[in-house]
Amino acid sequence: MHTSFLIIVAVSYTGFFQNPESGKLERLISNLRGYESLYANVELEGTKTYESDDEFPIHENQFKSIKNTFKSVFQNDMIYGELLGTGLTIKGLKYTFDTYAGYDGEKTRFSEHLEFGNVVIGKGRIGIVVRPHGFLLNESRVHFPLADLLSNSPSLKFTSYDFRENETEYLGEDTFNGYSCIKVRIHTWHRSLGRDSDSPIDLWLATDRNLIPVHMEGYRFYDGTFLMIEIGSVDGFKEIETGVWYPTSSRSEIYDYSWEKPISANTRRLTGKWTHAINKINLNPNYPKEFFSNIKMPDGVPVWVLKDKKHIGSYIQGLPNNTESTSKKKRISVSAVVAIGLLSAIIISFLLYRNRRRSSIVFNNPRLI
Repeated sequence: MHTSFLIIVAVSYTGFFQNPESGKLERLISNLRGYESLYANVELEGTKTYESDDEFPIHENQFKSIKNTFKSVFQNDMIYGELLGTGLTIKGLKYTFDTYAGYDGEKTRFSEHLEFGNVVIGKGRIGIVVRPHGFLLNESRVHFPLADLLSNSPSLKFTSYDFRENETEYLGEDTFNGYSCIKVRIHTWHRSLGRDSDSPIDLWLATDRNLIPVHMEGYRFYDGTFLMIEIGSVDGFKEIETGVWYPTSSRSEIYDYSWEKPISANTRRLTGKWTHAINKINLNPNYPKEFFSNIKMPDGVPVWVLKDKKHIGSYIQGLPNNTESTSKKKRISVSAVVAIGLLSAIIISFLLYRNRRRSSIVFNNPRLI
């Protein structure tokens, strides 16, 4: 199956380069979808680390260091992700990452810090997973098929790009570190702020590495010009099957781009460095459905249920929510019910605000908020 697809793409590319004026971007997106289908079922495990020597942090809760491990599983349209590790802020505050999420084809379950959980009826956002074609764009929150971003697919409503408009520009053939590439520019701006909030991403897609990005540059529009805010590259690849590649490691640098302290290209400074590594990849995961349903959620934590981005209920994990809980209604005071409702509204409002805040800037320094 993989070999036949690669032959088809090879023939497609021959015609593509012979006829460069005809549907370049459309052909590229079509081929990219085909390559990404090679990884439709895949399991990835790896590490993410961050280091900052920034002497002028833009926020007191900015991270000085992060050390995380991740696991991502995609299987028959079901998704599982976990992100574990620790972080240290510039103020010396220790932070623990223990986030789990899963979509079993019917519901999306999410548990953060083992302190609260969400259950979304249908498919919800799972922003902690890693895909081979999004490996270099992990901190840009491209946790979905890259072809969806290039085509501005309606499926982006399930992602952190829900509040953004995107437009892809085909820039032509190029090379990077010896790789033959197709270069594109993805213009992406916040829907409510307009094109003045454009934060374009330039990508170099390697034609002999399944169109996986080998280099990226991120910019922010400011005062009539675009300032570089992130630059990253893949360090190497491995061939897991004939013609099927995956990136083994990448590095990226983040530059000062604070809205509070606008800067020029001449005063840009390095604020942090990310390194990512994939230590394990499996193209044939075979987990039962329960693996994607039974997301780690300790007893006693509050859980909010949402549908169509609306809060429709809540409960305490581990407590019976059937006839037993119904028979004990009278033991629960009205004030407790009101308190739970208010707390639910506050947390949901915070989560929506955080998603909107993060989506307003494509590249974001690691922060607690």
